[in-house]
Amino acid sequence: MSNEQLIAFTVLAALFVFAILQVMRVRSARRPISLDPDKYIVVDGSNVMHWGGEPSVLVLARVLAALVKAGLTPIVYFDANVGYKLWGRHANDAAISRKLGLDPRLVIVAPSGVTADELLLVAAVDNGLRVVTNDRFLDWRVQFPKAGKKGFLVKGEWRQGSVMLRGL
Repeated sequence: MSNEQLIAFTVLAALFVFAILQVMRVRSARRPISLDPDKYIVVDGSNVMHWGGEPSVLVLARVLAALVKAGLTPIVYFDANVGYKLWGRHANDAAISRKLGLDPRLVIVAPSGVTADELLLVAAVDNGLRVVTNDRFLDWRVQFPKAGKKGFLVKGEWRQGSVMLRGL
């Protein structure tokens, strides 16, 4: 085997292992977690943080506080780039949960290459939970038809420093 063939084989083997690890991460993140829909609500953190325009921890924190005030426990999902958008650097689940004052088990950052949308839709549908977002999930409606059902999505907005939630 030539050096070029050995290098090509090594690169292909590494890519194969990486692909397998990505699939395993998605599958483990998709396990049903069995939560009470009267107590928990899923939050599309990557969407909510933009309700005021630019990504904002303040907007996100106020939405979370409004949900807690309503007697709900938010489970917040983010895309992998959330840290860069909010603080200009990578941030994992633990770092974000500290900044938001949430239990680390309630903050999920999607692995790189996986959208938070899919993970949060799996959790919400499997557990009968509602989702706080302004996303309509049109790209996911075939896989998750419940995303189009009335009452599944809780819409909201950030208006003059206040959170307005519709459908809560």
